[in-house]
Amino acid sequence: MHKRPLIGITGHYTPDDRLGSMLHIGVSGQSYDVINHDFISAVERAGGIPFIIPYTGNSALRKTYLDLVDGLIFTGGTDPMPSLYGEDSRKELGTTVPERDLQELDLARLAYDQEGLPILGICRGIQVFNISRGGSLFQNIPSQYESEIAHSNESIPKFYGSHQVCVEEGSILEGIVGGRELWVNSFHHQAVKKVGKGLKVVARSRDGLVEALEGEERQDLLFVQWHPEMMAEKDDAQQAILNWLVTRAGERKKK
Repeated sequence: MHKRPLIGITGHYTPDDRLGSMLHIGVSGQSYDVINHDFISAVERAGGIPFIIPYTGNSALRKTYLDLVDGLIFTGGTDPMPSLYGEDSRKELGTTVPERDLQELDLARLAYDQEGLPILGICRGIQVFNISRGGSLFQNIPSQYESEIAHSNESIPKFYGSHQVCVEEGSILEGIVGGRELWVNSFHHQAVKKVGKGLKVVARSRDGLVEALEGEERQDLLFVQWHPEMMAEKDDAQQAILNWLVTRAGERKKK
């Protein structure tokens, strides 16, 4: 009998020691690696074993993390540094964590070279992976992209869609969610601008903004701008996105 696939989930590294004080788990001067529990629950429901990947400055250890896992999720979080895609920082740029940026770009490049490793990127995850392939971002949608859609909308609970996306016919995503239109939640002020090498757009919001990417040739890459893990408990189509990753990881594990 084959064991359940091990799914690596990138943790959010923060050097901000206020988190420890808030949670009563540490003292002044400590750093933390954290993740929201929605990822854990969604991966477990899909039949996978969640494994949080912590920050390390050791590139060889990052490679070891990838050798251990059967599938990989790049999670949401802070804004990537614009210098990583050759742009000056705009005044609307949010909080950045350079250590996390550098680790995840390294992981993305290493993971892309691992043939058959299924990869899912969510929110910041689509952005970081796009950067790793030479792409760029809108640093701040409201000031750089004309639209009446609220792409950062925290007034609607995480379980519910705040706008629709239009999915490309014949895409992996269409096969996963079972249709060409999908309601999604939306908590981002940045988005893909220039698409990276080896990636293609497979979903856009009604204003034309990129909402999902897949591999041009590889069938094991999927990146979305919304948060399916937050909606998955109440929405089968969103849970199906996590199911896809775990299923592909399981198939790879059996080989």
